[in-house]
Amino acid sequence: MLENVIKQLKEVPGVVDVIVLARDNIEAIYALEEEAEKKIMMGFAKGLNLGVREALKRSHVLAAITDMNFNWGDKPVVKMVIGEEVVGEEVRDSRLLEEYRRRGNLVLGNFVIYRDKVKSIRERGKECCVLLLPLELSKPVRVENVINVVVGSPSPPADLFIKRLFNNPEFFKAGYGTIVVGFDVLKP
Repeated sequence: MLENVIKQLKEVPGVVDVIVLARDNIEAIYALEEEAEKKIMMGFAKGLNLGVREALKRSHVLAAITDMNFNWGDKPVVKMVIGEEVVGEEVRDSRLLEEYRRRGNLVLGNFVIYRDKVKSIRERGKECCVLLLPLELSKPVRVENVINVVVGSPSPPADLFIKRLFNNPEFFKAGYGTIVVGFDVLKP
């Protein structure tokens, strides 16, 4: 079963290599993510890497090296929230980005901050948080009895830690990244 998951992950465009993470590596990645979440992200707020956190909670956890061919999916993976309200998010459609800019919103690369929402909610004194959501694989893993597949994009410190686990200097060059893939297995 594990071999089938690894095989399918390696068939995802942009996935270069895959390893199984040992429990101590999972704990180290979790600690690195917790430390990274204490820092201000994107110059705005502290972050919460929901994708990696959820992946690391699964019974089986893998790490993969990705290259520039890796597709991040269609859904936004970065959102800025104040309380329950989304006040900013990643947008990948250039026409939509321009429309948001024309409406007076702040557009930073492919990230939009909705000015009106930020102002009205901030006045209530709530904390702002940047959420890193789970990714969608362009080719989903479909292995019998494998459930609850979650893919996360690690913070820069965790990314470096994972690259060291592969023991390949090539992966430290520009254009390579990492993902963490967690899943559970149905008991027969």
